[in-house]
Amino acid sequence: MTETLRVLVVEDNPADVDLIREALLDTGLVTFDVLSESRLATALLRLDREQVDLVLLDLSLPDSQGLTTLQRLVRSQPDLPVIILTGHEDDTVAVDAVRQGAQDILVKGRFDRNLLSRSIRFAVERQGAARRLVENEMRLRAQFDLASEGILTLSPSGDLLDVNESFARMHGYTRDEMQHMNLRDLDTSGTAALVAERMHRLLAGETQTFLVEHYHKDGHVFPLEVSANRVTAGSASVILCFHRDISGRIQEETLARDRESLLATTLASTIDGILVVDNEGRTILTNPRFAEIWGIPADILETRNDEAMLDFVLEQVVDPDAFKRRVASLYASDDTDMESIHFKDGRIVERYSLPLISGGEHIGRVWSFRDVTTKIRAEQEARASNERFRLLFDRAVDGILILSPDGKVVAVNESFARMHGYAQREMTALTMKDLDTPEAYRHLPEKMTHVLAGGSHTFEVEHLHHDGHVIPLEVTTSLVTVNGEPLIQEFHRDITERRRTTAALRENQSLLATIIDGTTDPVYVKDRDGRYLLFNHAAELVTGRTVAETIGKGDMAFFPPGDARVIMAGDQKVMQEQVVSSYEEMLTAADGRLMTFWSTKGPIFDAAGHVSGLFGISRDITERKAAAARLEALLQDREALIKEVHHRVKNNLQVVSSLLRLESSRSTLPDTRAAFKEMHGRVRSMAMLHEMLYRSGTYASVDLGAYLRRLATEAFRAMAHSPSSVHLRLNLATTRLGMDQASPCGLLVNELLSNSLEHGFPDGRTGEVLVELEAVDGGPRVRLRVSDTGVGLPADFAARRTESLGLQLVADLTRQLGGTLEIGPGPVAVFTVTFTPRPEPALAGAA
Repeated sequence: MTETLRVLVVEDNPADVDLIREALLDTGLVTFDVLSESRLATALLRLDREQVDLVLLDLSLPDSQGLTTLQRLVRSQPDLPVIILTGHEDDTVAVDAVRQGAQDILVKGRFDRNLLSRSIRFAVERQGAARRLVENEMRLRAQFDLASEGILTLSPSGDLLDVNESFARMHGYTRDEMQHMNLRDLDTSGTAALVAERMHRLLAGETQTFLVEHYHKDGHVFPLEVSANRVTAGSASVILCFHRDISGRIQEETLARDRESLLATTLASTIDGILVVDNEGRTILTNPRFAEIWGIPADILETRNDEAMLDFVLEQVVDPDAFKRRVASLYASDDTDMESIHFKDGRIVERYSLPLISGGEHIGRVWSFRDVTTKIRAEQEARASNERFRLLFDRAVDGILILSPDGKVVAVNESFARMHGYAQREMTALTMKDLDTPEAYRHLPEKMTHVLAGGSHTFEVEHLHHDGHVIPLEVTTSLVTVNGEPLIQEFHRDITERRRTTAALRENQSLLATIIDGTTDPVYVKDRDGRYLLFNHAAELVTGRTVAETIGKGDMAFFPPGDARVIMAGDQKVMQEQVVSSYEEMLTAADGRLMTFWSTKGPIFDAAGHVSGLFGISRDITERKAAAARLEALLQDREALIKEVHHRVKNNLQVVSSLLRLESSRSTLPDTRAAFKEMHGRVRSMAMLHEMLYRSGTYASVDLGAYLRRLATEAFRAMAHSPSSVHLRLNLATTRLGMDQASPCGLLVNELLSNSLEHGFPDGRTGEVLVELEAVDGGPRVRLRVSDTGVGLPADFAARRTESLGLQLVADLTRQLGGTLEIGPGPVAVFTVTFTPRPEPALAGAA
């Protein structure tokens, strides 16, 4: 089919127009309809009215010259292809013309029919192709802009080359704002760390889908799913990315996980045991409580076989056959069922069963088990408790009254009826007007309003007894609900006796105030800040201030600052430690005297148990302290005197001992020397006792064990003929004795040691001497024993005993101790003295 193209020739030279018509008369495939105008203005008017496919335009027209002619035509008809006709060949003009919209440029006289026809066809085709390209680009841009997904093109360096409206909107920006941004401005730190690797793989031609997190313009982070691949634009590679905001999907997934977790948690935490099975009896689901209630082992649960579990539980129920029949009937039906199962161990389990329906189809059954043993027992206890409550209500000591909100008596207990002089049945016909005194009844509406507003209230009221006398009562009232009905419950206590007691207490308080004010010791009470709350007359004398001047003030107002600070520090310690304490306080009295007080102070607690202050009683001990100081001086003088006496006695005895030793050495007679030696030992024992008292500073008593240890050691060293063959062994307990018993004990041990060494080991015989001191059966009596392993007592010892001065002295010393002497039957020599220590004289403590 032949194509027809309408061509408008805009040329002011008719010859050139004719030449063009002739060239376009017959070109074969295309028929040209040639129109012509000699001016640009008329050509533009014609183009507005008629459809033309192409314009052949001369740039030199009567009403327009040069490229301005082309510019005017292109502005008027931007989609119309134009070929320029020029009279001379100028490459600069040709290039400018093409840049400004011309499809081609032909030099007049240098083109033939074929060139002109081909140029026109190509120009029309190029213009059409360009128009279609623009249309396609506009269509693609519309799809790009209207796409619901966010579309982004990136440079390899991460610069945002282009974004669509969805991408900009999901990030909170405008498209213009995003043209100057880089991917770094959007990625979170976690996403940014993966960009380099992903970009490398994308530029290598790999298509990727991944999740990222971007920052919104307002700062919040949101998740995106990205599909990306590399595309080529000319010679450059760019990254095309499609973004989908998956916040909703993640929320749904999170919600689904939460629902699943909630279901699992609910099943795990519910008190009901849950079992779900399909139509074939296979276990679909159980919770831990199910296994706990039935005690089913894990290996049976793992089989997921309902029959196996059923066989296990049948052994636990009281009536297994009935249980099994009921289970079988429920499997075969769509019934919902509830029943109680009694276990052999006494438990009661409530079972609920219903069909499992999905899509209208029966696919299994759900079993729910709840251990109601405690609940049933609680109900039984509740019934018993109700009975107990009724018993307590009827037998309560306090009177109990139940009222309706309008003041009518609903119920009373026996105590309430008795304290009012009525029978219980009579009182249900009464109202509060019959019970209250007129004055009490006048305040009843106000009290009822308070009670009905909620809370508990306690107050005192006066009621009328049946015989007319007035009863004072303490009432505790509260609002209760019984079967949805508001009632007022009141507990009444007869306070007749309390009022008598209160009156007596007031009298006692008055008496106590008189006693406190009349005592000679200052008595006072302070608050936590040291301000006086109570102050008696004796305290007024010390401070020189009256009670009126003192109450509400602290110690700084009465005493020198140094005294006041010491008093206040002591007060704070008492309140912090919260214990009663007694200690000395020194302060300057109003008359300037420095006084010493023995103060006893203790904390005072408020109703909440917190320390609110302290009380104090102070006794003037100034004179007693002075007398004690004088007595202390006297005691020190006496102590020095006693110490000097012991020292001088010890010295004198040592002098006597020395004289005896000298006389013994001068005598040539053996008997005389032996007598002097014995006397020397006796004097030495007494001197040693005084020396120990003098050195210890305890002048009325001595540690007998220590004294005898030293005495025996020194006596043995002085009297033993051969210390290497005879040994001394000591076993001496600690016992304190007064001087009147310690001295005889020392002499006694000295005599017995002397006797053992003199008679027990003749001719160099070896052995030992033992001195023992011990309590008898834990005390208070003590036992002193001297024994040896020598030759023992002679056969005629009993006859010679009366002739021996030493043994007579031992007997006399035993009598001084108030003890008993026992002599062993032999052959070993054993002398035992048992006695009771006398109480130490009172002077023993004076030191």
